[in-house]
Amino acid sequence: MEDIEQMQKDRVPVDGDIYFDHDISGNTTSRPALDEMFDRIKNDLSISHVFIPRRDRLSRESDPRRAIVHETKLTQMGMTIVFDQL
Repeated sequence: MEDIEQMQKDRVPVDGDIYFDHDISGNTTSRPALDEMFDRIKNDLSISHVFIPRRDRLSRESDPRRAIVHETKLTQMGMTIVFDQL
């Protein structure tokens, strides 16, 4: 939690394996941290899981069919997506 709070304070989108888009709507399909996460997954074959607090943190498209594009892209890259429904 401290890392995320520091990322928020410094407005840093990526710190190690934490990706955080600051004040960018989930309706935006291209976001700095999200784009960097996809690039890292594409280039690092050791990554197998993506942990996301809630499904709407990955994407909140106004058209639900478009919202699953990111999930589909991750699974096609071989990722297991873990949503923590706190």
